[in-house]
Amino acid sequence: MLVNTKQGLDPYFQSRIGDYVNSLSWSPDGKRLATAAISGSVVVFDLSESKIHDLEGHRFGATALSWHPRGLLLASAGQDGKARVWDAMRGQELFNLDGGASWVECAAWSPNGDWLATAAGREVRFWNTTGDQVSSTKAFESTVADIAWAPDGNILAAAAYGGLTLLDAKDARQVRFEWKGSSLVTVWSPDGRFIVTGDQDATVHFWYTDTGQDLQMSGYETKVRELSWNATSRYLATGGGKAVVVWDCSGKGPAGTRPTMLRFHQDVLTAVAFQNRSKRLASASLDGYVAIWKDATSQSLHRQIRLETEVSRLAWSPDDRSLAVGDASGQVTVFAVP
Repeated sequence: MLVNTKQGLDPYFQSRIGDYVNSLSWSPDGKRLATAAISGSVVVFDLSESKIHDLEGHRFGATALSWHPRGLLLASAGQDGKARVWDAMRGQELFNLDGGASWVECAAWSPNGDWLATAAGREVRFWNTTGDQVSSTKAFESTVADIAWAPDGNILAAAAYGGLTLLDAKDARQVRFEWKGSSLVTVWSPDGRFIVTGDQDATVHFWYTDTGQDLQMSGYETKVRELSWNATSRYLATGGGKAVVVWDCSGKGPAGTRPTMLRFHQDVLTAVAFQNRSKRLASASLDGYVAIWKDATSQSLHRQIRLETEVSRLAWSPDDRSLAVGDASGQVTVFAVP
């Protein structure tokens, strides 16, 4: 439930999907919002036609959502050992894919739309758009925590204990970026220059993709699960505490520089999200606050929102005009952001 808003920011859509919202994903055209809950439900809201597709979802829990770039297919992953591909327009299951372990942690369509990657246990599998498995990896030394496609859609980064592994979807060829630590999440910069991980030991790790050179940024309060690049690839926003930590990655990169600290939240951050094309940045915390910053480096707030419970997910619409917020009670709220 919404407690209050300041400066006139009010929701235009609210619905409940059952319990803790652990994934929010807008369709590429911005007309539909896919949501997943920790209990396993997957719900697609068609905001343009006020329709709801309540999909079968996953037994035991849903873990991830990913839209195909053309917006017709939606992939979901779950704790039933399956990845599922849905016809998002009709709400029908098209493919039921065996992830290779009892828990499929990740599912992600490549930006070019050719491949769906899934990660389950110590294995990554690649699928085509007709549901056929194309290739798979040999077993990693530890569980794969996260996957992320390169901007051109040809290479997948898989994060696990011991560093990053870069995989070719066609034959699962591997290149290793080694680091003796446990990575939790990973993202590529939009220009492909960096791959970054948020880590269990309260650090953020940068790799230069052309050389494999790495940088480690420490000093965070907690393990880092919150990472978001802005559209220009200049700024990376990170969580790992109560302040939003923003690294300037222009020029020679962030080595030897001090980050900008955006201070507003009184509790630990749960999400950070830059707009897709514009300069604003949203952040959220355990105590239910959402802050919308004017840009990456100023201390000025554009708007703030207060919910009754922990904010679990943030997602900007493709046109940057709306912000979707998921919370621990299972409520999904969409705000128009002027």
